[in-house]
Amino acid sequence: MSESNQNRINSLLERCQKGDAEARDELFQLLHPELKRIAGFKLYGRSQDITVQATEVINELYIKFSRSDSFPDKSRTYFFSIAATAIEQIIIDYARRKKSLRRGGNLQRMDIDEDLLPAHETLNLELLNLGQLLHQLRQIDSQASSVFSARLFTDMTSQEISTALEVSERTVRRKWAFAKSYIHHNMQSSN
Repeated sequence: MSESNQNRINSLLERCQKGDAEARDELFQLLHPELKRIAGFKLYGRSQDITVQATEVINELYIKFSRSDSFPDKSRTYFFSIAATAIEQIIIDYARRKKSLRRGGNLQRMDIDEDLLPAHETLNLELLNLGQLLHQLRQIDSQASSVFSARLFTDMTSQEISTALEVSERTVRRKWAFAKSYIHHNMQSSN
C-alpha cells in the first residue's frame, strides 16, 4: 500500500475516532477488499456447514464498528488487528447460532460421543472449542491472545504485530510461543 494511502487511512481513522460517520463509510469502502480477504482466509477450510460468506462477515463487522462508541485510531495495522479479532468473533458467533438452532436451541443438552459425529460436525466443535480457548487465553494473557489471533487469522508479520501492540518483536515471538502451546495443550486435553 502506498504511503499516500497509508496517510489517507490514518486520517480516516482519526476522523472515525471523533465519530465521523462519513469517514467510517469511506474507510470501510477503501479497506473492503483487504477485510474481505481476511474474512475469506478465516473461513477457508472451515466446515461446509458454515455457510456464511466473507461479504456477510464484513457487513456485520461494519455494523459492529458503526454501533461502537469507540474506534481504533492508532494505525492501519492496529485497526486490522482489531478487525481480525472482531471477524474471528463474528464467525464463531455465527457457528454458535447455527449450532444452537440445529441442536434445538434451548432444549436440554446431552453429551455426544464425538467419534460418532460426521467429520464436518467435529470441525464445528473444534471451531467452537478454539473460540472458547481464545476467550480463556484472553483472560489469562490478553496480549498473547491478540498475537495468536493476528498471526493465525491475518498475514501480519511479527514486526507489524509488535507495532500494533506497541511491544518488541521478541515479546511477540514469546507471546506467540506461549499462545500456541496453550491452545495446542488445551485442544489436546479436550479431545
